[in-house]
Amino acid sequence: MAKKCLTVISNYFTCVIYFQLATLEGDKHEVTLLAASPDKLHLAVGYHDGTIRVFNILTGEVSVTFSGHKSAITALNYDKDGVRLASGSRV
Repeated sequence: MAKKCLTVISNYFTCVIYFQLATLEGDKHEVTLLAASPDKLHLAVGYHDGTIRVFNILTGEVSVTFSGHKSAITALNYDKDGVRLASGSRV
């Protein structure tokens, strides 16, 4: 487990610990965007081919795949409740 501590602010400091939860294996196309759900349990991944895959962070498995876009994903964001995922691409 790699550790990296950040700056000291007013006698307090923030220490961020990085570790690998899972390996997310998906499409071999170029990733264009990532969006974490507000609960941090899902990660939406937008690809250059226009697909979007939503991964379960704990298991690494794909929960759902969307393939409605015809070009690279250029916008990807969850709503504040994590119920909806908005996406965009160029025509």
